[in-house]
Amino acid sequence: RQMCIRDRVSTQSTWDMKLLFLLFVLPLAFSAQLKIFEIDLDGNPLTRYDHVTSHFIDQMLLFKKVILDLIPKFAQNILKRIYSSTIRNTYPEYALEMRGLGKSLNITEDEVFIVQTCIDLFSSCTSIVIALPDGSIIHGRNLDYDFAIFLKRIQYLGIFKRGGREVYRCVSFSGLIGQLTCVKKGKFAVSFNERNDESGSALERTIRALAAGNLIVNWSIRGVMDKANSYAEALSMLQKTKTSSFTYLTISGTGKNEGAVITRERDNVLNLWQLSDKEWFLVQVNTDWWKPIPPDETDRRNPAIDRIKKIGRENITLQRLLKEVMVKYPNNHNNTCLLYTSDAADDMQCVDLGGRRIIKKKKKK
Repeated sequence: RQMCIRDRVSTQSTWDMKLLFLLFVLPLAFSAQLKIFEIDLDGNPLTRYDHVTSHFIDQMLLFKKVILDLIPKFAQNILKRIYSSTIRNTYPEYALEMRGLGKSLNITEDEVFIVQTCIDLFSSCTSIVIALPDGSIIHGRNLDYDFAIFLKRIQYLGIFKRGGREVYRCVSFSGLIGQLTCVKKGKFAVSFNERNDESGSALERTIRALAAGNLIVNWSIRGVMDKANSYAEALSMLQKTKTSSFTYLTISGTGKNEGAVITRERDNVLNLWQLSDKEWFLVQVNTDWWKPIPPDETDRRNPAIDRIKKIGRENITLQRLLKEVMVKYPNNHNNTCLLYTSDAADDMQCVDLGGRRIIKKKKKK
């Protein structure tokens, strides 16, 4: 059975969406600053995210409803069986975190797992890495979702700590225990782009991959952020880990030409595209970089390339990448919920969320 999840919205769901628009979208114009939370990785997994969840609880309840309404019931039942038979015992810490989130949201932990699984299937993003003349690397990303209007309201900057010290930081969504956009200060940064699966139903094949033991993409990124201590180690881990869905993983480091795009199928790496002395920037959208953009898709690759070239290698900075490339249409559009640039070496970040902006400047030595 083919699972066309984007088209399976009932009449009732349509009315629900109208109500959600009134409750959820209209207040966007009055959004506050992006909230920052510290996450204690040494703390009790059951309560680890309680302070985050309580801040976003009303918006999360709406988002949970949207996701679960999009996934057919028979697919949900299969995912629940996979969770109970495999995931719960294989990843006990994650299971405890999901149990705690489920308690806050008044849903079961296996329903929390369904949300973790499907968040990888709806995105359409841009990731860019650039090697500056002095050898330093900057990393930009636009994170786009079909339901960006909901995700903008549950987005936060998480500072993940162990032993009281920062391990990594990520722009994340409340309710998600994996990660999509992260920086490990002085080491590397990673961003995720969805890769279209042309071989059939993405949800069906994701379920099969999970049943075979493959890892949810956002969980694989969390594992890398937690365990890898160098660009080389992170690059190796991202290539070796079998994932639940097709994906592009963009990684940047702190040394000369430390930047790459990994084009993944579920069980293997299809292509590794790296910065070099001849290729000083890489732009990855949701089409394989060596293929033309399909005629039925908006071309976000070539406008970004043209703008980067216009700025020039000698003149581009984090701020100019954000303001002159990432915020421009078509890279920034109605479904964009995050504009983010980072410099892993100096922990310099620019985050733009449609009025909710953080610009963190380099500290003077």
